[in-house]
Amino acid sequence: MDDRAYTSLQTYRRRHGSLLLVGVMKINVDASIKKNSNKASASTVTRDFSDMFVGASVLISQGISPEIMRAVACRESLALVSDLMLQKFKMACDNITVVRNIQDKGF
Repeated sequence: MDDRAYTSLQTYRRRHGSLLLVGVMKINVDASIKKNSNKASASTVTRDFSDMFVGASVLISQGISPEIMRAVACRESLALVSDLMLQKFKMACDNITVVRNIQDKGF
């Protein structure tokens, strides 16, 4: 690897955290609940190892609790994995309760 490519990888790693391997996709998962309303949304965004957009999905619902909607967002990301026919991916979710429940009970 030449020095320029190595420097670019170091810069990328500093800006974006850990570097994904070629062929591995990163899926960011989030849910939002509208205050004073019963509307909620679950969204997922998929990017490849070079941070290029691959795909996204949004699900809007009503009458679902925030915790359940966050779990629905994780499920929606797995549906996106299937739709995009991804083989290798990492899912990022900022809700530790949902992540622990998935790890403990399976999904």
